[in-house]
Amino acid sequence: MVSRFVLVIAALTILPPMIAAPFAGAAAAPQPLGLVASRGPVPLACLAGECAAELSAFCLQQARDIPAPGARYRLAGGELSLIAIAADGKTRRIAGDKVLSLVVERGYSSVRVTLPRRVLERMGAVRAAVEVGERVTLVPVAVAGDPDPLDETEIATVSGPLRGLGQRLVDDGGVAADAIRLANGLINDLPETGRVAPATAARLWRDRIARTGADAAAVSRAGAMVARCRERVTEGHAFSLRRCLETLHDQEILLLNQRFWQSVLGS
Repeated sequence: MVSRFVLVIAALTILPPMIAAPFAGAAAAPQPLGLVASRGPVPLACLAGECAAELSAFCLQQARDIPAPGARYRLAGGELSLIAIAADGKTRRIAGDKVLSLVVERGYSSVRVTLPRRVLERMGAVRAAVEVGERVTLVPVAVAGDPDPLDETEIATVSGPLRGLGQRLVDDGGVAADAIRLANGLINDLPETGRVAPATAARLWRDRIARTGADAAAVSRAGAMVARCRERVTEGHAFSLRRCLETLHDQEILLLNQRFWQSVLGS
C-alpha cells in the first residue's frame, strides 16, 4: 500500500516550476547565496499554520544587488533535507526543495525556511527539522521581465568553484563559523516576538551549548555576543535579545564574507 507520506510528496513534486509573477520595472536578479552548513538538524518552530527556522547564509556574488527581505530563493546545489518526526519518534528524511519555501530574512546573511503545518500533519509528523549539508547554494526564483537573470553558466560557477571556496572560508571558517552556528541556534531558540526573562535566556543559552558540543573558543566568542546583547537589552539599547543577536550574527557573517570576497578578487 502506498503510504500517505509518499502520496503527499508525489503531489508536491508535480507543482509547476517556480517563476514569480511578472511586475512592472522588474529589477535584476539579486545575489546568489550559500547556506552555512548546519552540522546537525535545525528544529522548525511551529506557530499557527507555519513551521519555520532561520538559517545562516552568505553572499556568493558581490557584484549583484543585495536581496530585499522576502525575496524568494530556490536550491541550486548541495543537499537541504527536511526531517519529519512522527509521534513515535520515527523519522523520515526527504529532499527539502520538494516541500520547503526559502525567503530572505535579512539581506544576504539570513534565510527563513518555512513549511506549512498542514503539510507536516499530512505526513503524519508532529515536528520537523531541517539540515543544511555541504555546499548548499541558493539562487533567486526567476522573475518574468528580469533584465539580468542568472544564466546556467553563472549558476554553475556560483554553485561550483565559488561555493567550494565558500565552504573553505565560511562553512569551515573555524571559531568564527562555529560561533555563528551557536548564535543562529540561540536565535531560533528564542521567540520570534517579544522578550524573555533573563533566567529563561540564560537557560536557553546553557541548553544550546550542551546540545551543540562546540569547543570552548567558539562558546566564548558566541557567549560574548550573548553577554553584549543582554547588556544592550537591560540598558534599553535593544528591544529584545533575539533582535540584538540577529544584528551581531549578521556582523559576524559579514567578516567571513569579506574574507571570501577578497579571496575571489585575488584569484
